[in-house]
Amino acid sequence: MPMNDNEIKVLLIDPLASNIKSHLFDDDLFLAECIFVLVDEILVVSSSASIENIRRELNIPTRENTISGRYTRFVRLNLLQIAYRLPCSRFGDVIFQSFEEVSVLLFMLLHPRKRVHLIVTNNLRSDRLKRHPILGRFFLRATLQYAASVIVHSQHEVNIIKELLPAIDTAKLFIKPFHQLAFCRVQLSWKEKSRTILFVGPESSHKKIEPVVNLIKSDKNRHYRYVFCAMHDDMEPHTRSFLEAQDNVELLFCYVATDEYYRLISDSAFIILTHDQDFEGTLSGVFCDAIASNTSVIARDMSPHNEFFKQFGAMGFLVDYRNPAWCEQVLRCDLEIKYDEFQRNMALCREASSMDSIRNVFKSILYQDNIEKQT
Repeated sequence: MPMNDNEIKVLLIDPLASNIKSHLFDDDLFLAECIFVLVDEILVVSSSASIENIRRELNIPTRENTISGRYTRFVRLNLLQIAYRLPCSRFGDVIFQSFEEVSVLLFMLLHPRKRVHLIVTNNLRSDRLKRHPILGRFFLRATLQYAASVIVHSQHEVNIIKELLPAIDTAKLFIKPFHQLAFCRVQLSWKEKSRTILFVGPESSHKKIEPVVNLIKSDKNRHYRYVFCAMHDDMEPHTRSFLEAQDNVELLFCYVATDEYYRLISDSAFIILTHDQDFEGTLSGVFCDAIASNTSVIARDMSPHNEFFKQFGAMGFLVDYRNPAWCEQVLRCDLEIKYDEFQRNMALCREASSMDSIRNVFKSILYQDNIEKQT
């Protein structure tokens, strides 16, 4: 059936979604709910588990990513096959909720008349660009250049794109509020919270627990209790011995159930994020869960944390983990008054990240593209 030029028909695809429970499940559901009221037709393509999650909540067409069994061990071949087999003939607009550059470029070459909209996830991280300085940058530039629109979550990401492609049409770059900030979570006042600082593991190459250990050592008066959740058993023995010897430290290993995870975040006074500079520009899901739960953060002074603080006001502490004085910055603060300010600013952040705010971004993207097409 030919497509009516006045209709907006959208294929929403999340090629990187897996069947492992994660924030991506909620991302797919949220975007499907956000977009389907704006368009004449929508089809959502994602992993089987994510699609099952959507089907429980929404009555919209969905389709599972299907790949040949002989390719299941090779991630990029999987993604290339998904791009090649996407059912896109009916759809003028294709939104990639996440993307890998080679496969999405293949899709663009196969379907040059489609308006492809890319939502950036980890594509612009500095460590990723360093690992692939030639081919990686080539494919990234090509996909960004050919895309009808590029959707990011921070000005920092916009600046990186401009550095990669100085001649890019900036009118197609959109900063989208991050929906996880406004999810409905249990929100407690300062007086209702426990005096706990929570680290959500596991430890990784870009998220070390050393800054938290330094804070514990500085907290000689036991101002706070420290909880490490979702940790792996292979923690460095010396560090584990130190932590287990502290009467104000609790270590929770392996999987933490979803309800318990959100209870810990809501109950805590602070969530501490220790990501290094290579993580700059990437928004942690734990950061979003903290703001959604009215729980302030301790985080490195880098984007996008500092962008949120500049826009809405302080929502905790931005620190330089390389400077030992950061511990005193946290421990000496009079939080009886300060925390009220943090929580007011978090409320402003949540309001700005509402469904309506995000829907307005997609209106600008989809409606403007189709107005231009008709004129």
